[in-house]
Amino acid sequence: MKVAIPPHITGFWIPYLSLDPLLSGSVGAGLTLHPPIEIEESERSEIRVNGRKLSFFPPERTIEQVTGLGPIGVEVNGSVDLGEGYGMSSAISLGLSIYSLNRRRRPSLEEAARIAHLAEVLNRTGLGDVIAEITGGGLVQRVRPGPPGIGDAVRIQVNSKRIKVVTAHSGRLTTPEMLRTYWASTTYCGFRALNKFMESPSLESFLSASHEFSLCTGMLDKSLEKKLDTLLAKPLKKGGLLGYYRKKNLLTVLVHDSYLDDVLSILAAKGFYRLRVFSLSYKGLEVK
Repeated sequence: MKVAIPPHITGFWIPYLSLDPLLSGSVGAGLTLHPPIEIEESERSEIRVNGRKLSFFPPERTIEQVTGLGPIGVEVNGSVDLGEGYGMSSAISLGLSIYSLNRRRRPSLEEAARIAHLAEVLNRTGLGDVIAEITGGGLVQRVRPGPPGIGDAVRIQVNSKRIKVVTAHSGRLTTPEMLRTYWASTTYCGFRALNKFMESPSLESFLSASHEFSLCTGMLDKSLEKKLDTLLAKPLKKGGLLGYYRKKNLLTVLVHDSYLDDVLSILAAKGFYRLRVFSLSYKGLEVK
């Protein structure tokens, strides 16, 4: 058995915390990406991500306590890593939950998702990635906080055949650090972004709302925006650049495929690193 999970980069969000973690989470919207993160069970009782052993993964202990089962080993492989802004923590939690439940019976995806969401919320490692990764479809709107069956998420149709998603890094910021730093601003800015997006839900309005959210929260400062607008002026003027936003320290740029090489060259020449290229994912989590 192999679990395939699309990475997820949220664009804007409003955090919700309740006394019941299953009623907690976030609403907002984000992108699910291809290629997926692939997770397989391992004979070793450890979590390995892209060949490296994780010495500490807080949701693991929560999942063990909820399932009543001992440690489980998984091999996690993908083009992204933990702590970079792609929802890797939630993907690992989903994989651990599915393989843990599989020890007793064929796992229910909804049950596994609830356990993963619970672990993510309690450890503040993710609020909305679980339901987004389960749903998939390219552009996902999280309508009600919580895991599948309690929360709600919908796919927004996107014609993505010629769209590429370019990501670049300018530092590292974990989800717990991000939540502590930006909690108040994400609530205020998230409502503004959601209202803008809901005027006409589409990829274009998502990118516009996410860009404004990045500026409003301070994740994208004015100096970096000015720099990027100057650097990307040519593809923007010619319609090759759809838009960009920044979550944590992860810059996300959407371009038409004919301008992909130009954008990659521009960003690489100006010191942006860990450049990666994705397509939008039509699929949510799959168990193969």
